[in-house]
Amino acid sequence: MKDENNIEVSETKKTGADRTASAQSTNPLKKYRKQHIIAFSVLSVFLTLAVLISSAIAYAGGLLGKITQKDSYVSMSDAEIQELLSEELISESDVSASDIMTTEEQEALDKYVSEVFVTEEGLYKQDGVTNILLLGIDTRSDGSMKGRSDVMMIVSINENLEQISIVSIMRDSYVNIPGCAPNKINAAYVFGGADLAVKTVERAFGVDIDKYVVVNFYGFMDIINALGGIELDIEQGELKQLNYYVEEINKKQGLPHDYEKLYNYGKNTHVTGKQAMGYVRNRYYGNGDYMRTQRQRNVIMSVIKKLDSAGVSQLINVVEITADNTRTDYTSSEILSMASKASEYLKYDIVQDRLPRDGTFTGGMGHGMWIIQMNFEKNREILREIIYGESAA
Repeated sequence: MKDENNIEVSETKKTGADRTASAQSTNPLKKYRKQHIIAFSVLSVFLTLAVLISSAIAYAGGLLGKITQKDSYVSMSDAEIQELLSEELISESDVSASDIMTTEEQEALDKYVSEVFVTEEGLYKQDGVTNILLLGIDTRSDGSMKGRSDVMMIVSINENLEQISIVSIMRDSYVNIPGCAPNKINAAYVFGGADLAVKTVERAFGVDIDKYVVVNFYGFMDIINALGGIELDIEQGELKQLNYYVEEINKKQGLPHDYEKLYNYGKNTHVTGKQAMGYVRNRYYGNGDYMRTQRQRNVIMSVIKKLDSAGVSQLINVVEITADNTRTDYTSSEILSMASKASEYLKYDIVQDRLPRDGTFTGGMGHGMWIIQMNFEKNREILREIIYGESAA
């Protein structure tokens, strides 16, 4: 069986060599012409920023201010940090011997990662382009902002090219984290919240990040539920892992284990927020995290379609119920300013991609974790081309 990028997928859990066989196929930029979607709704999965634009004028008081509160990082105890990081550890028995890095290889990788980062002075920035880092926090506590940023995307609004790009970053990417030892990129939020996550992404990919949006997984579910659910193409082989995560959430919420489990599959399957979250968290069907980043973008596009038909009262409801699960450094006045450009954004193209790109990385077990070792220079060139339409030469 193959996915839309001609990548082989199977129904077995991926470990070791399976992760390494990530199908180094060409992944051309995919453009989706927006016909009748709400301006800026690309951000809707994590913040429903499009909803803010639509409702800000009517709700320009306390509600808008509540949602635009900045991410106030609450330091975690050493025990909390270690618990989160320990969840990333895997056993050598789960991987092929050839995938386990030697001590010398790990030291060489750490040295490379520590030296290859981009300084603040070297970050690329262009007038007319806004880069937003979207962070989905892997927490199962309602209202909590403690966890790993297992969903990471750079959403760029390029007014010069009339284009919006959505670029997923694979969570296992091994990078330099300012002030910390090299680690997976999703650990930056654990150590220092949104500010450190922004600096880490900037250092790794060499582009200036203007704003951030953070939402925890409860906010993700609430957004979709407020829209009455969404439609996704679900494969039969995805159901087992999807429902595993549904059961996990039910346990946290004190609900019956089979509450909202999904039994249907196929084209345009209707799913709730909880089921959609199980769908995007699944990295054990297909090519692991490579397919999970595609699932994340699938959900974004589905939410965009649903927002297109949503009424004003429904949009305001989305804002109200997600407020406690969302943080951003956008101010109310900045969002209102964006609203004035809504008619322009309606005409923009949407481009989707993923980093690191196939052919620019390898996978292996290092420091007890499965990590992705990328060619930073090449992926910076790719990102520059995606966002700005130019090479990094």
